[in-house]
Amino acid sequence: MRSHGAHSPARVARVARAQRRRFLTRSRITIGDLDGIQLAYLDQWARCQAAVELIDEYVAEHGLIRTDGSPQPAMSLYGTLSNSARHAMKALEASLKLDQRGEPSMVAVLQGTATRKNGST
Repeated sequence: MRSHGAHSPARVARVARAQRRRFLTRSRITIGDLDGIQLAYLDQWARCQAAVELIDEYVAEHGLIRTDGSPQPAMSLYGTLSNSARHAMKALEASLKLDQRGEPSMVAVLQGTATRKNGST
């Protein structure tokens, strides 16, 4: 039986590279736009998210519950990895907002539009 791969540095690195590229493309940010701390947050997020993705693929293929009725062992990592990815992304988002880089959130755009339509500033 194939392992989930969340413990394999090579597999996590491969998926993390794709995660980083996808994030940067969607955010319209280049690596050169980021400082060292932001790169570290991005790397932490990408690695955690990659491990989560690998576990998701494994569970999709093998099921959440094993034949003996117990959950897949990888699920003991899942919550920690998801939480770590969330915290890293929140830290990156806060850092980008301080630098005023990246796209504004849709909520901010809509609030700005609503404010202008009402005549307020």
